[in-house]
Amino acid sequence: MKTVKEVSEISGISVRTLHYYDKINLLKPTAYSVSGYRYYDEEALAKLQQILFFKEFDLPLKEIKVIIENPSFDKKAALIKQKRLLQMKKHRLGNLIRLIDDVMKGENTMSFKEFSQFEIEQLFQELITDMREEQLQALTDQFGGIEAYRQVYMNHAGESKAQQNFKKMIEWYGKSGENNQLLNSYLRRIDELFKRIAEHERLGSDELSAKRMIGEYEFVCRQLYQAVDVKALLCKQAELFVKDKEMLSVLDQRYGKGSALAISHAIMNFYS
Repeated sequence: MKTVKEVSEISGISVRTLHYYDKINLLKPTAYSVSGYRYYDEEALAKLQQILFFKEFDLPLKEIKVIIENPSFDKKAALIKQKRLLQMKKHRLGNLIRLIDDVMKGENTMSFKEFSQFEIEQLFQELITDMREEQLQALTDQFGGIEAYRQVYMNHAGESKAQQNFKKMIEWYGKSGENNQLLNSYLRRIDELFKRIAEHERLGSDELSAKRMIGEYEFVCRQLYQAVDVKALLCKQAELFVKDKEMLSVLDQRYGKGSALAISHAIMNFYS
């Protein structure tokens, strides 16, 4: 086992930070000596590595703690997703470095749009981070891979029509001074639709009204995901709403018992 000082030297984080992780129960030492010294085994070091990977994406420590303590947490799946996101981050940083080189050469290549390329890239990364692997696969299959999808997303989201849609969504559903304002605006719109769909299904109202609401949801998703065809994505989502226990639980807690099944049914019925 390794001492707290050795772990600090290996990981590059301070002893004080390791003490803090112990205090908040994020990373407990494997053992304490009689004198109170902390010791860490290989399993603890692997957990620390996961924590540091998540910190690269600026996740709050509270959220990291919830993720890694979840009984269904899949280390391998998390590593695959983290690798993909780090590769995207590397690509984005490479683009920024090239942009700086161009500016230093006197080439003004920056585009001052309503939403900058950086903001759009950030939105894209947040979107794919929150998606289940099956959802992401359903979407990227249309474009031949994640990088191809990213290129399409960046191009379409930079167009005038998409920029105006983003602006309207923030005007209608945004909150001043909020971080991730654009994404949260879309999430509020989706939240509103899900509430209506779940209530509609429970009341057993007419089928036409249900299809109209799912049509609205499809329209919002086309804007958010910058994809002309979101059928495969939404059908996979509907399937996960009832098969993925975590998603089912979240929907039922937020919109009432049976909501996950109701929303899933409404989506599948729309495309049948």
